[in-house]
Amino acid sequence: MDKKYEVKIKKLTEEIKNLENQREYHFNDIKNAPMDKQGIYILYSKKKEILYVGITQKRREGLRGRLKRHFSGKGTFARKIKKSREWIRKNCLFKFRVINSLRKRRILEHFTIAILNPKYND
Repeated sequence: MDKKYEVKIKKLTEEIKNLENQREYHFNDIKNAPMDKQGIYILYSKKKEILYVGITQKRREGLRGRLKRHFSGKGTFARKIKKSREWIRKNCLFKFRVINSLRKRRILEHFTIAILNPKYND
């Protein structure tokens, strides 16, 4: 493999570790999350099973908008998990990492999904 690709893969792997080391948020403690920021997030169960990896896409939406979509049933995760809002609130946690560049968020999202294989991502 070309050395430049090895370096890129190593950097992306470090980014995933950095994401996994971010603060853990419970949905009942959501007020303390950086809700107006852009970035990547991991939703997982209290048993630490990785359920979904996603990114914020629209500048105005931020993390608040993405999580709201998941709770409203309009987001991919909510449609696939087929659980109630209350079940998600009680049984799911999330981690979030601020990444301002949409291009970097998309690259990291796809790489993270490929490596971690979340249950509800395609």
